[in-house]
Amino acid sequence: MELCEQHGIKKHFTICKTPQQNGVVERINKTIAKKARCFRLNAGLTKNFWVEAVNMEVYFMFLVLDYFGLRVFGCLAYMHIYSNERSKFDAKSRQCIFLGY
Repeated sequence: MELCEQHGIKKHFTICKTPQQNGVVERINKTIAKKARCFRLNAGLTKNFWVEAVNMEVYFMFLVLDYFGLRVFGCLAYMHIYSNERSKFDAKSRQCIFLGY
């Protein structure tokens, strides 16, 4: 309480299990969940990848100002294999799925 008072923060309490009292945050959460579901389904990934999809949506929603150079969630990607981890005749990259920044 002292920390809040020092910084001029006013606490507002809500009743448990009543999302109606927290409308703005609930709408943002619903929007994030819907878009993350679309990302995951469009990429053809299982439900196990919901965290990566949510992280990607939050990244787009709050951090991206310029969409130039962005990649599609779940698209084909290649990971470079360093020369000390492969032999002369091994592949230099491995095929992967892009799951976010």
